[in-house]
Amino acid sequence: MAGILAAGSGVVWTRPGATSSLLTIGLGDARFRAKALAAMKQRIKSDQTVVLVSHNADQVQEMCDRVIWIEDGHIQQEGDTREVLEGYRKFIIS
Repeated sequence: MAGILAAGSGVVWTRPGATSSLLTIGLGDARFRAKALAAMKQRIKSDQTVVLVSHNADQVQEMCDRVIWIEDGHIQQEGDTREVLEGYRKFIIS
């Protein structure tokens, strides 16, 4: 699974025979968000590539094993989730 820390909040995944799907996990009531997160976790466990776009670092930490941090349209860091989030957190408090 791949993750992206960037503007917006949503998930895109693809499967053979389909272009892509978008799941917005930041909207709706608690029941909808729980259902959306469960659907995303199911796809993560499958052989599909999942791209999570979020500002929620805790959610990225929980869901992703690889992260690309994009700032002002440029890749700032790419790699292990923990390392990239550490760099991101240092950036936002500086």
